[in-house]
Amino acid sequence: MDDRTGQPLTNNQLAILEFLSLWEAGRTAYHPPTYAEIMDGARVRSLAIVHDNMMRLSNLGYINWEPRMARTVRLTQKGREAR
Repeated sequence: MDDRTGQPLTNNQLAILEFLSLWEAGRTAYHPPTYAEIMDGARVRSLAIVHDNMMRLSNLGYINWEPRMARTVRLTQKGREAR
């Protein structure tokens, strides 16, 4: 749920959170996925959609992410609980 608007997260946003959670759980030496891996794993149609949704998820506190740096996305506790 988007805390600011009360709107539910979109299907793409939920798919990205689910993918990140599965990625995190499946790695012993965690390194965050690339945009392309997120796009494929979450079945999102384009890198632009991944980027836009990650910006939104970051602004809402579901992920920590440095947009100009590679492999920096991390789920927050809120992101882990959202699924």
